[in-house]
Amino acid sequence: ELLNRFDIVILPRNTQLKGSQLAAINELDALGRIHVWDGSINSLLPKVKSWVSCDQEKVWVLPRTHPADTLAPVIVHMINRDYSLIGDQIAVKNNLNINLDKAIVRLPVHSIKCYSPGESPVSLSFIQTQEGIEISVPRLEYWNVLRIIYSGSPAGTVKYEIPEPCIYPNP
Repeated sequence: ELLNRFDIVILPRNTQLKGSQLAAINELDALGRIHVWDGSINSLLPKVKSWVSCDQEKVWVLPRTHPADTLAPVIVHMINRDYSLIGDQIAVKNNLNINLDKAIVRLPVHSIKCYSPGESPVSLSFIQTQEGIEISVPRLEYWNVLRIIYSGSPAGTVKYEIPEPCIYPNP
């Protein structure tokens, strides 16, 4: 059934359901998978499992997958938002840990490379479990791009190696 694919279903407070819709919602409610929203984002946050996390504040982690090509690399954009207007400077982040859920990184990983403005690409260490993957990123100044290559994908072999992207710093 369609609703069984979801970990949680969020309903507005005054939802009017009848018949099969009401029966399906009651079934999920008995399993603890219904949340009636009171209009507050704070009531939702504890209920929603994050697929992406970073152990440091003011860092955006934005993964991109290719739904039509399951072997395509996962691309992760990292943006440092820790900017001081007073000093006109960014607070460099060091030793970050990024966690991505198995819903994003669905297959065994071969390698991960980090691309930063003005720097040579760096291979990153990672730990992959049944829940997802934890990636150790040594440094984030302004932004990084991570390229996650799956084991057995064409990009993980020498014969079909994807060329390294060219990254130019923004002026």
